[in-house]
Amino acid sequence: MPLKKNNTLSENRPHKGITVDTHIFLCILLLALGTGVRLYNLGGESIDLEEYACVSALGTPDFSAFFEQQRDLYPYGAPLTPALFYFWTKIAGDSIAHIRLLSALAGIAVMFLGYCATRLLFQPSALSRKAALVVLTCITFSPVHVFHSQEARMYAFVSLFTLCGMITFLLGLRTQHLRWWFLHLLSNGALVFSHYFAVFLLPVYGVVLLLAERRLNFRAFLWGLSHGLLMVVLVAWVSAIPQQAEELYSYYELPTPSTVFIHTFSGDSTSLSATSFFPSTVSWYFMPAPFQQWIRDNHTIFDGLLVLLSLTSLCAGFWFLIQGFKKREREAVLRWALLLCWALLPVASITLLSFVWRPVYGSRYVMYSMFAFYLLAGGMIGLLTRKRLYPAGLVFIGVLYLYQLSIALPPQTRSAWRQNYEHVIQSKETDAILLLEDPFFLPVLKINIEGTPPVPIVAAFNRGTLCETASLLCMPSNDTMPEIWILLVLTTDFDETTFMSCLKNNHLAYERRYSPGERDLALYRISPSNFSATETIEEDGKTIFNNLINKLAQNASLPLIHHTMKEIQYLPDEEGGFWLRLGIESSIAGYTDLAASAFAKATQSSLVAATRVSALATSLDVVLNLEQLANIALRNPGTSSCDQLKKYMPTAFYTDNTPFIAALGKFGAEPSLACPESFLYLGIAAHKSGDHQKAVHFFQQYTGMVHNMPPEVIEAYGISLTETKSYEQAVLLLKDGIEEWPEYRWLYMRLGIAEAALGNHHAAESALRVALDHAPDNAYILYLLMNSLVALGNYEEAALLADNPVLQAEQDSWVLWARWRSFTGAGQDSAGREVFELETKDGELISVLHKAQD
Repeated sequence: MPLKKNNTLSENRPHKGITVDTHIFLCILLLALGTGVRLYNLGGESIDLEEYACVSALGTPDFSAFFEQQRDLYPYGAPLTPALFYFWTKIAGDSIAHIRLLSALAGIAVMFLGYCATRLLFQPSALSRKAALVVLTCITFSPVHVFHSQEARMYAFVSLFTLCGMITFLLGLRTQHLRWWFLHLLSNGALVFSHYFAVFLLPVYGVVLLLAERRLNFRAFLWGLSHGLLMVVLVAWVSAIPQQAEELYSYYELPTPSTVFIHTFSGDSTSLSATSFFPSTVSWYFMPAPFQQWIRDNHTIFDGLLVLLSLTSLCAGFWFLIQGFKKREREAVLRWALLLCWALLPVASITLLSFVWRPVYGSRYVMYSMFAFYLLAGGMIGLLTRKRLYPAGLVFIGVLYLYQLSIALPPQTRSAWRQNYEHVIQSKETDAILLLEDPFFLPVLKINIEGTPPVPIVAAFNRGTLCETASLLCMPSNDTMPEIWILLVLTTDFDETTFMSCLKNNHLAYERRYSPGERDLALYRISPSNFSATETIEEDGKTIFNNLINKLAQNASLPLIHHTMKEIQYLPDEEGGFWLRLGIESSIAGYTDLAASAFAKATQSSLVAATRVSALATSLDVVLNLEQLANIALRNPGTSSCDQLKKYMPTAFYTDNTPFIAALGKFGAEPSLACPESFLYLGIAAHKSGDHQKAVHFFQQYTGMVHNMPPEVIEAYGISLTETKSYEQAVLLLKDGIEEWPEYRWLYMRLGIAEAALGNHHAAESALRVALDHAPDNAYILYLLMNSLVALGNYEEAALLADNPVLQAEQDSWVLWARWRSFTGAGQDSAGREVFELETKDGELISVLHKAQD
């Protein structure tokens, strides 16, 4: 049915737009305003987590080192944007304002390209000018695009390459020139390597190209092939990313229909969209406070108008698509199909992926679909033909977007890292230390501080650890301790009541400073309100750390110290990681008493931390009195010495510091304590020292008092029994151990060795096969099983093991000899000769064979 003559929406009616001079003036004005807000106060914001991931490696000496460090820092981030920042800093410098300037320039280019894409998409020219002015208004005042243009992240470049890809796609369709298709492929390559989820835009092009060609012709096939190769490269690249912790996905939730609806249709809302950030608390600062609040509170009205505009534009797009089909207007059909697919298909794809794979939904990941809504709105408003309707629509767009921008500027500090640290510096009355929640944010905070931090910063995982530390250090008797500040990062746990209650229960007073932002922060200044009953470390116990503390203070710049801090930066609180970090940082800062208390607490936290303290001292040529260290470790207030030994036991067998293990055992064996576990420690120490006779003696003493043993200790006991030729006793012990710990595979291996020593090769074979099932690539188990098979005359299967690549890589002469015996016994003389020739050059294997013959 033909449209009525007086319809206000029609692609077939003439469109009288504003004059060319007015159009040019408005475009220049909008570009100037957009440039101004994008360049305003570029260096004034703190650097937050994702900016840190993009810029923290920029100081590396060359691109290869930068790329390697960048991959280590942010393995799941696309590589192109950090690489662009790297090369940009070689020209512009590496201050954060200069780095962000590249994003601002990309944002300015996005305004221009958005205008060009609209002019290219809409015809005739009068309509394209009118629509382009609407689109330029949207991009200029979009708080999201302004926000992205002022941060050293990837989203400004996602917008840039999206529009480059769209423009080259339209030119390729229109001109059929190969160069535009080539540039289109390059733009899409840059897009997906700026953000991996931008790949959801590619199906939009595929659908529209098939509509345009109406069949799978050579051009459509070539586009599919080239982008298929791009996908192969992308998949290969992403597959090389190391496996990330499952906790990474805990930040995502399955999107609800309401969430998807709001984010899709209010992407430019300062208060609704998850892409942009909240209304700034300093917006309209020059007006009286009640008026400021009134303006900000009116966002609900404008949010509704924004959603209404998006929905109306989408419906208008469907209407024009249907009309195009009816009238068989190919250009109109392709235009509106492109915009509708662009608006909806990426959002639908990432939502579907979140349900069929795992939650990965984030509205900012498909923020490039916002351009489709700009173009839909531009086309709808540009097609208004009644007098004054177009100017009214343009003014409506301008007011709507200017309001959104007005409550986002001046920008709220994204995360007030630097501001809070500066507040500590300015407010402290004496020496101070800042305790931070979550070590993950420590490098982010430090990158916001120029030079060496004058107040040391130490991070803990748990707020309980921070409270415990404050309680310990704010004791009235601890008058030499520094002033305590605690910075909480309110990323997932916004409820501070538990932390506040902990402070009050420990008789601590506090002053709280709240900093809203993209990442809310809460800074606490802690002071004692009255006497606290929290435990302290005995003064005589602290003195053993004095030499270590002095050495750390004198050698703070040593690479060894930096390496140690990197090793323990994510060591959990319960394993003493926080106290170790506190001890090192306090030593470097010259806080001797605090450092001594921290090292003592670390020693009491876990055997891992205690042995790290000892190892750190050894690496700095400091001799710690291990008996005193054991005394501190086992004199933990609130825990008996025997319980401490039990607490340490799971890691005792894996600890390389044998003298310290022996010291713990001796201390626990004192008559006043008489812990049965002490004999386990003494047995482990003797076992590790190679004194198996003494190890057996201590293990027997323990089993005479307590029957159950950890599987690692049973293994050590079994080894010592085997080494002292007590094979029958070893077999009985290991069988009992397997019955109690059937999943501990090494017991089967040790049982196989003991059975083989008794000549029970069938039993040895059975045990070793179980061990091999648990560890199929273990060369030692393969070697032992091969020996048992040879002893049983099963040369064919032994030869199969001898041909195993794991054993082929072994050059030990005894392994070579066992392989030679397996091959020759199976009649594979040529394979045996090859093994024989591996070592005949120096005669080592020959000497082994002679010994065997003797």
